[in-house]
Amino acid sequence: MAESAVLGSISTAGAFTFLVRVDCEHGEAERWAGSAEAEERGFSAMLALLRNAGVPATLAFVGLTALTYPRWVRDGVVAGHAAAGHSHTHARAYAGQPLEWQAADMRAMADAIQAAVGVRPRGVAGPCHGAIDANTLRAAEMTGLEYVLTLEPPAHGSSPAGISLSAPEMGFAPAAGGPASVQVPPAGMRWIWDWTSLQPGWPAFTTLRASEDWQAAVDDAVAEAGLVGLIVHPWIVHTNAGELDAIAGILDYARQRGACFQTFDDVVSQPASTPTPRRTPTARKAGRSL
Repeated sequence: MAESAVLGSISTAGAFTFLVRVDCEHGEAERWAGSAEAEERGFSAMLALLRNAGVPATLAFVGLTALTYPRWVRDGVVAGHAAAGHSHTHARAYAGQPLEWQAADMRAMADAIQAAVGVRPRGVAGPCHGAIDANTLRAAEMTGLEYVLTLEPPAHGSSPAGISLSAPEMGFAPAAGGPASVQVPPAGMRWIWDWTSLQPGWPAFTTLRASEDWQAAVDDAVAEAGLVGLIVHPWIVHTNAGELDAIAGILDYARQRGACFQTFDDVVSQPASTPTPRRTPTARKAGRSL
């Protein structure tokens, strides 16, 4: 049986939804770890871990990474994972950039991923802390993308484009004031991720600290029947001692708590039916590589 068939067979009847996102960005590996080799080894290790766990993931590729290493995109899709975008260059946040610039970046990103695997991505994970604005959602609409991932819901005042945005209360849905064809995460979604002391201002990664933080997010999501998004970075996975064990551990813990493992492509295809209480996001401050 093909790996994609195995991953696609996971039950969707969980107490909460757990989504794994793997941000693939060889430029950040070169910048912080010294070479793209760390990205390649970490990527291979993540595919093996996900295969052994039977968990599907969303692989968010920087466009330049897809152009430079198209085999990574193909390997991920063949393994049953969804391919999304993570900007074309990962040079700056989308928020505050002109509409035309954002649209051009997304088009180049989507073209690069399609060239690598023959399938156009359905969504984009905002780069550099995931900061977005109304222009980001308009650019996604112009590019034909169906969802935009951001760590901070677009709920704070008006964007430079003059549209007041607010995140949906229930599941993935269009932002109030944004294009009807583009969905964003609910305000109550919990985000967790890895980190590295190779980036200034961050402590050393420890399996204990990661497990405590990640399990706390799962516990909260179980209580709310909500969503948890785990973001990992292959080059950080490779350079952090013990991170693979921590990832395997949280996937096992989430499964024990009744998780439904899905990709972001999956959740945007489903109607929002479970209310997610609005709250102040409790995610750890995002690292530079996000």
